[in-house]
Amino acid sequence: MYQNVYLHKTTRGFEKMLEVLWKRAKSLHDNGRDVALVPILRDFWGAQEPAAQQYLAIEEFTFLQQIQNWTAHADKSLSDLARRFLSRERFAMIEPPKSKDELVPSREAWEKALLELVKTRSEYDPPEMYCPMDQVNAKYNRPYFPEKEADEQSVKNAIRLMIDKKPVEISTILERLKPLTQEPMDRVRYYIPKDLHEAAKKLRAEWKAAS
Repeated sequence: MYQNVYLHKTTRGFEKMLEVLWKRAKSLHDNGRDVALVPILRDFWGAQEPAAQQYLAIEEFTFLQQIQNWTAHADKSLSDLARRFLSRERFAMIEPPKSKDELVPSREAWEKALLELVKTRSEYDPPEMYCPMDQVNAKYNRPYFPEKEADEQSVKNAIRLMIDKKPVEISTILERLKPLTQEPMDRVRYYIPKDLHEAAKKLRAEWKAAS
């Protein structure tokens, strides 16, 4: 479910779009701009310490109405992303090129280059809203991670086979399972407008060729 639903690129893309929408509206609101808030959200943002009931009152239909309000807002990026969300005009996912040092990956230069690509379209302003990063915790990429010490393995933390009347952890027998038992790293992806996707893939290919 995590790999095919919760962490699917389409699902995460819309989640990142909602995230930048919320941050943009909150920033405008905090700077004194009217962001056409529905009463429930206006009370929530106006409270110094929102109560649990105020939080629970923000249901799906409430937020959808709020996004509909934002489609007519004067702030172009807020109205554009609100429209994109409601019309299911999703962002496209682009993975970063592999870092030379995977133990300590550096994506600073790549992020800057990707942001420069977004800046080539004047309508994508501010560009940061059209290039959000998504970092998925490594624990969600860990389908099987057994206890390493044989004397600490059990039916709860390892899959074992009976070999010569002794229980043996399965990846020590089946070599193809060993990659699954390695400590995974956080997964990083970026989301950009679909019309920039081909240019971003070309940029990544050139990046790999130069490395």
